[in-house]
Amino acid sequence: MRIPPAMPVTLMALFSLDALAVEPKNLKDVDISAMTQDTQVMANAEGIHLVWWIPPEYWEASLLSDKDMSESDRNAFLTIMKKYSMLAIAQADLSRFGTVSFYDRDTITKGMTIEFSDGKNKRAIKPVEKVPDELGLLLKVMTPMLEGALGNTGKNLQFFVLDDQDKDGRIISPYVQSTLTVLLKEKDGKAVEPVVIELPVNSLFVPRMCPNGKPAHVSWVVCPWDGSKLPK
Repeated sequence: MRIPPAMPVTLMALFSLDALAVEPKNLKDVDISAMTQDTQVMANAEGIHLVWWIPPEYWEASLLSDKDMSESDRNAFLTIMKKYSMLAIAQADLSRFGTVSFYDRDTITKGMTIEFSDGKNKRAIKPVEKVPDELGLLLKVMTPMLEGALGNTGKNLQFFVLDDQDKDGRIISPYVQSTLTVLLKEKDGKAVEPVVIELPVNSLFVPRMCPNGKPAHVSWVVCPWDGSKLPK
């Protein structure tokens, strides 16, 4: 849950860890930039340690706003992407002269641990060992797009397909209160501060408004500025 810096500590007890019965947005109305910010976290550490969780909803929201893609091509793409949740990770060392040395995939993989918690239970999430061929082809197509959006960091993103399905279905949902924690290490084996992606994804919901006109985060019960109760 994201708490404004000015929020008094005493108000923290008034917040619920469960997502309220707020209204999900139609995916065509989702702000892709806002969703990227909600699902992309940089570790507070030296160098670059960027983690981006990409749920299937990201691709659907992106493609619904793409007027240049035909409906048949869009449906074919989404048929593949709806099966997968992914992590995109970039790690790099920065020299004191400003040069950037990105980690290769093997180095990232060796230092990476992924944990998922729904508040009651915690479980390890593992990347699939072999990226499915149908997805591998699409990732090659997406790399230039990501390079354009994120520059050299986008070019050096390493994609990991998550094994986040069990007999009951989907494990990680952007609509349910939970946390996805990614533990990384530097090349020398030193642990990086855990990267925590907090769910639900705020940008997927129609915002409720506080009396001062500011939007309320999906997980808030009251407005932090005046303590007024938010509608469910």
